[in-house]
Amino acid sequence: MKNIVITGGLGFIGKHLIDKHYSLEDHVTVIDNGSTSCFDRSLKGDVVFMDLSYECESIRGIIEKADLVYHLASSVGVAHIDNNPKDAINNIFRINTNLLSLFSEYKTRVIFTSTSEVYGNTKNAKESDSLTIGSIDHLRWGYACAKLMCEFMFRASDARYTIVRPFNVTGVGQSDRFGMVLPKFMKSALSNEDIIIHDDGSQIRSFCDIRDAIDMLFKLGD
Repeated sequence: MKNIVITGGLGFIGKHLIDKHYSLEDHVTVIDNGSTSCFDRSLKGDVVFMDLSYECESIRGIIEKADLVYHLASSVGVAHIDNNPKDAINNIFRINTNLLSLFSEYKTRVIFTSTSEVYGNTKNAKESDSLTIGSIDHLRWGYACAKLMCEFMFRASDARYTIVRPFNVTGVGQSDRFGMVLPKFMKSALSNEDIIIHDDGSQIRSFCDIRDAIDMLFKLGD
């Protein structure tokens, strides 16, 4: 049995990770402030409600004992970030500044979920490519920059980390509340409402099934 910690674990990806590890009889501790998720009383594992952007000392013992931390805690969703770009940037930076001191102290094994947004306007990007992020006049690019800065912070730390950049993870249980594309389309279709396509419709998006995403995250931490 492993001690698994999931920050931001009440969200879409986190709940699927809980089910995965619970099936293996691992002990799971979720740390979440509940701001963009719903607490299900049937949820398996321990839940600690706290805002990691303000303090982390009270979870020192949890991090010390963790065999693996899935670090998902972050501002999430296009709509949420577009409506609160300043809060999103500050929240991401504070969370990681606070947690990295503990991760470094205990040499914690961490899987950090960055974002595909860090690729910015780079065409056909590879991980080794130079990145082209949009103008500073558009605060939404600050989300990409904040996540990228956190990647550099991990690289400068003593934590044992793996960085992943998910592309549009979707599947059963995902909410449309924060602008997630496919749930939003489905809700509109089921309500007989117009399905809104932005720009001219020629753009291409990559989607990842939640089952594949969970398998990938699990294998990286195994």
